[in-house]
Amino acid sequence: MLNVPDNLSATEQSIFISSVASKTTLPPDKSSNELPAGIVTSLTTKTVSLVSVSDVSDSDMELNYLVKNYENLQVAKDFTGLSKELIYSLAQEKDQHWKFNLFKAHLENESNALGYLVTIDHGDTSIYLIGLTTEIGRNYQANYVMLWLGILNAKRNGCSKFDIGGLNEDTPSGVAHFKK
Repeated sequence: MLNVPDNLSATEQSIFISSVASKTTLPPDKSSNELPAGIVTSLTTKTVSLVSVSDVSDSDMELNYLVKNYENLQVAKDFTGLSKELIYSLAQEKDQHWKFNLFKAHLENESNALGYLVTIDHGDTSIYLIGLTTEIGRNYQANYVMLWLGILNAKRNGCSKFDIGGLNEDTPSGVAHFKK
């Protein structure tokens, strides 16, 4: 385990992040002071203080916005990804052992999306399914902030593992950099 220095504020403690393992075991305690080995990239305090993340899992409007922008990204970056039908189906599933989570990053006091993150909690594992950020969101490293809050959310929901998927030669360069 990597211990975050105690002299940092709570916000600063929670910004040492970038998951690199395919499946990271989350710390057993609920503290954000201890991070799994492999979470190594730090964000600036300025970034975290400006980016807010909201849980918009129950918003059809936000889900529709995510799907529309995800489809546009699939075309622009020429990848297949998940179909909109599958995303909608996953979002509709409700079960005590299944939770679809949709997070939206935005600047404080603004509603325009900097990005979206989708995770699914199933059993003891939370799966990172979709990460989507705007160019402005990338400048603010919104995906890192959303991912960290996704990890904390998974822990709150009783998950002991966070799966960010595999890494191979076909992984887009930006995604590969993030996972490394």
